[in-house]
Amino acid sequence: LGWNHPGFGESTGLPFPDQEYNAIDVVIRYAFTHLGFSFENIIIFAWSIGGYTASCAAMSYPDIGGVILDATFDELFPLAKSRVPDYLENITHGMIKECFDLNIAQQMCCYQGPISIIRRENDEMMSINGDVSTNRANFLLIKILQTRYPNIVTTDTLQELLQWLKAPKEWGRRQVMINIGVDQRMCKSILTQYMNENGSEYPWLLGDKLGVEEKKRLLLFLASQYMLHHDSTHCQPVPPDMMELPGKNGNLRN
Repeated sequence: LGWNHPGFGESTGLPFPDQEYNAIDVVIRYAFTHLGFSFENIIIFAWSIGGYTASCAAMSYPDIGGVILDATFDELFPLAKSRVPDYLENITHGMIKECFDLNIAQQMCCYQGPISIIRRENDEMMSINGDVSTNRANFLLIKILQTRYPNIVTTDTLQELLQWLKAPKEWGRRQVMINIGVDQRMCKSILTQYMNENGSEYPWLLGDKLGVEEKKRLLLFLASQYMLHHDSTHCQPVPPDMMELPGKNGNLRN
């Protein structure tokens, strides 16, 4: 079910946050009440700034089946700051907070269901000077993982995740995981055992009895379950196999 943002295509209105929220609310209600979809069978795919409306829907309808966020960001100001002169920074910050506070990460952290983040490795819109380590999808991932696994994402383990996020291409990320000894089968077993004993509701308090190295391995494994990488710029289509969601329990991929 496709739709246009307010003020685009055949949609009336203007693309301000309150109207965006109302628009996606109508779309979800239409899918549920008129088309007969159950919430668990509604999956939202959002590209770029559409991540904001997706996060509104995920926060308002926590029972939807999953959210795929493609080439999007955590919050708007860091992107805007990198594109305005220094003397306009304070004005830009105030305007965004007052009128365009698109805090995608904050709203996605309220959602309990499956999340998949697609990061474009050559994204000229979400990165600064094409540097993949500055891609705002990185910070979206970190904030979601911090909220869901507070004992795993710590000051002792975060540096390892940042190394993984800035590694060049798939071979670089794989090498980071090899270097610290990530055993995917073991990580999946630890997560499955925790879920069986404690349920799947977040936050998971897993990790308080694990050593730092074990936490690092588990963190990189979790990151690989939440984030997919596409070697493309901002506007290129993604292949169909990237539309696959992780599982409903534990956000684990097959």
